[in-house]
Amino acid sequence: GAREVILVRDFRDMLCSVIAFNQKRGYQAFGRADVGSDAEYVETTVANSAKRLLRRMRERGGEAHLVRYEDLIQEPAETLAAMMGYLGLDAGDDSVAAVLARAEKESLDEHRTTSKASESIGRWQRDLSPELAQVCAEVLDPVLTEFGYEPTLALAPEG
Repeated sequence: GAREVILVRDFRDMLCSVIAFNQKRGYQAFGRADVGSDAEYVETTVANSAKRLLRRMRERGGEAHLVRYEDLIQEPAETLAAMMGYLGLDAGDDSVAAVLARAEKESLDEHRTTSKASESIGRWQRDLSPELAQVCAEVLDPVLTEFGYEPTLALAPEG
């Protein structure tokens, strides 16, 4: 009776958050210290993580419930209700509202690299250099599109 939820976030935005978090903290975390450049980090650590998650989603097929971070932030009640329903939990309005209210009380300020979660969506279009966006396009676009994200080159900043 176990159920699986696969949570995914645009890997380009995750990259931006890792870079910003490391700058904020003053040290290289999340495996970034293991490589020589941000491009190499994308080509190895980020790419491997993205491919593993995609492989898992493919293996599970319709048996797993995919939740995109962006949907959870932009449409929290609808996304949470669908997930709770999939898990066999009470997905009524009162239950969903209670979960969301509790989540608002939890502070993750020490982890934030933007002032609010919605600002972290699409940040790669502002924060990535054209060179790093190109690396993301080459390495991540096939995986991103399978998760429903627009490919990098369609949205990349002009360089």
